[in-house]
Amino acid sequence: MSSVEASGADVADEANLSSTGVAVLDKLQALEIARKNDVKKRREEQAEQADPRESINAFLGAFAEKQKEVESGIAKLLEAGPGNAASINPALDALSTEAFTLEQKTANASYYLPAYDQKRCTNSVAELKASIDTARTTLVPKKKFAFSKKVSRVKGDSMKEGSTAVAAAQATARTVAPIATEHAPATPSDRDVELVKSGRGLMGLRNEVIVWSADKVAGQEVVLIDLQGCTVYLLGQMPNLRMLGIKNSRIITGPVTGPCFVDDAADSTFYLASYQVRIHRTFSSEFYVRVRSKPIIEHSEGVRFAPYPAADSNMEELMTSSTLGLEDEIATKTFDQVQRMASSKESWCACFRIRQE
Repeated sequence: MSSVEASGADVADEANLSSTGVAVLDKLQALEIARKNDVKKRREEQAEQADPRESINAFLGAFAEKQKEVESGIAKLLEAGPGNAASINPALDALSTEAFTLEQKTANASYYLPAYDQKRCTNSVAELKASIDTARTTLVPKKKFAFSKKVSRVKGDSMKEGSTAVAAAQATARTVAPIATEHAPATPSDRDVELVKSGRGLMGLRNEVIVWSADKVAGQEVVLIDLQGCTVYLLGQMPNLRMLGIKNSRIITGPVTGPCFVDDAADSTFYLASYQVRIHRTFSSEFYVRVRSKPIIEHSEGVRFAPYPAADSNMEELMTSSTLGLEDEIATKTFDQVQRMASSKESWCACFRIRQE
């Protein structure tokens, strides 16, 4: 083969390679364009089918707006300075309700919120509640204990009668044992342990935030055992709920269409909507309740009661379907009974009411 023919063959090969390369690039480019169009189409379909209430941007925008309102309310109260507790406490209670509503909405949105945004919102709510507590301490300081300076003067037989009365009172006091705050911890039953092992309960947690959606709760009984510094949301309907050894924690539940039992609890806050509530060996704790029968409260001190505040629309629908809604006549009358019980019981604090929006 001559050199001229060889040169022509090389040129032809290069041309073929060049055209093949161009064809491959064109094909890759077409595939990339088709992929982008497919992604765009799927996003548009998802946007059309998405529930507008599940918009992350909409939720974060509404959260930030409400957070700003609560912060502004706290700032205004602090700017006004200490005043009459009768006017300051209701305002702080209203802000507490707003913070709780934010907390509950964050829990309800947990299934579609990114983990980072969920944690950020949870921390923001915790800061709001801490600010409200600080404002309450600043604006309505507790009165310091002081002995009365008034001295009664008695003489002769009156002094003897007084000494006899004091001795009798002391003897009586020695025969009446006060409610002990030191007691044996609650012991979980075999059934409780089985529930924990099967994923129907929580046990031994410390300083954690747990959210169980309605699907997770799924209408089954739940048990909470030995929780400290935890916040637990149970956002579905349950036939019964048992809580043992709850310390320095917050428990927020959906409707319990049966009994709800609390034993060996202290320094905690409970939001309970239940057909029946039994509280045993519980100290320095708050209960926000909706109940359909008078609670049973035993061996407890420093417990306070208030109505379970209004929840979001989804939770209120679930409450109403379980006959524990805001307008339920039996639940309303029963709370009035709880209020009268607390007012007549020295070991319980008087009830307080929260403004419900």
